Amino acid sequence: MSTSDETGGGRAHPTVSVILPVRDRADTVGEAVTSVLEQTFADLELIVVDDGSTDGTRRVLAEVDDPRLIVLETTGTRGVSAARNLGIESARGRYLAFQDSDDLWAPGKVERQVEQLRHSQREVSPRVGITYCRGHIEGTEVLEGPPFGAGPFDALDVLTGSLRERTPLLLLDRTVIDDSARFDLGMPAVVERDYLLSAMSDGALLCGSTEVLVTIRRGRSDHVAQPERAAVAYRRYLEKYAEILEQHPDIAAWYRFQSMRESLRAHDRRAAASMLRVVIHGTGWRAVPHAAVGLVAGTKGLSVTARLLPVRPPQPRRSDSSNPASTR
Repeated sequence: MSTSDETGGGRAHPTVSVILPVRDRADTVGEAVTSVLEQTFADLELIVVDDGSTDGTRRVLAEVDDPRLIVLETTGTRGVSAARNLGIESARGRYLAFQDSDDLWAPGKVERQVEQLRHSQREVSPRVGITYCRGHIEGTEVLEGPPFGAGPFDALDVLTGSLRERTPLLLLDRTVIDDSARFDLGMPAVVERDYLLSAMSDGALLCGSTEVLVTIRRGRSDHVAQPERAAVAYRRYLEKYAEILEQHPDIAAWYRFQSMRESLRAHDRRAAASMLRVVIHGTGWRAVPHAAVGLVAGTKGLSVTARLLPVRPPQPRRSDSSNPASTR
């Protein structure tokens, strides 16, 4: 293991930099780290950013004997977005990937994604700067990741919210994306989408793969949904991307609906009511039962209504690579 003042085992320019933020995950971080270091694509560095762990996380990391592992430690607890940003700023590889401290990668994940990205750049467009795969949520039949084929997708496609993006599914080419992109510290949830929009702001494109290369592990107490944060995040999207959302009222309506729904889950009836009229105008009558059931029956009622009367995000507009959308 290399500490923050060392050079990563003498590897001046690894091809891939993997960033893994962690806080108090002694029970899972060892397996997550191993799934990265045992990749068939070995030319990588793994930058673990320890965001103020107080359990045995540091001991687990200290036991890893691999010069490709670099451990950075933050001062205090700064949050997962700040930890990822520190990792990005320390990364030396051409490609960026993100791992979570409890997820597992298939052994060929990095190799397959590097191949996919290079293939897309040759066969689709040299402006393809991001690829992502699917992930299987452990213990369920739920798959996260691209549900609409390979793409290519542009920034407007990402903004629709329909691509099911998660950080461990991504691989980014820093020579194509906007390499100044960082995670927004003011975004309390749904942070991956905002980061992708920043990375694609210069016209980079994204291609997806239906290969399942990640196991997403859930079940810990810190995985419990936080509707208060989600409601604020959707309102933040409406503010941050107001100019482009004004041109796409269907997408704006989806964000307002999500904000209303999360406000209901958080029992914030006032915030939900403030958006109800504009939500109904944008999404139609299906928003009415969601609002009514949410007011009466709370979270459980909303879950039932979502299954019976789903309100889905707009379909992605498979981008025309000659005229990519921009969120700038």
